[in-house]
Amino acid sequence: WGKLTSNTRKFIANIPKLRIPLPHLGKKRKNPKSCCKKLDDVCHTFSSVLRKSNNEVDTAQLLKACRAHLAFMKTGGSSLRLVAKDLESNVQKAERAFKKFHKEGRYLS
Repeated sequence: WGKLTSNTRKFIANIPKLRIPLPHLGKKRKNPKSCCKKLDDVCHTFSSVLRKSNNEVDTAQLLKACRAHLAFMKTGGSSLRLVAKDLESNVQKAERAFKKFHKEGRYLS
């Protein structure tokens, strides 16, 4: 658990520095604004994961952000949807662990 929390904190701390490329918004998309909304949701939810006061990661918010990222991935092509299935399985495992150890795993530091 300690190694996971350390790696997660490092990753979350670098999120504001990441440059996220915009998805391809070609004519084939039915609703390109929907795709951008989902990307905005992902960015917004990940930006509130790190508690600035003491550099802790809010686990519930992290799981919520992962769910938003999963919804965004599902809007991609068949290859992305295949990766999304794997991500969804991992998020479900993390959610089960969080529910089991809710008090101890409320924050990752």
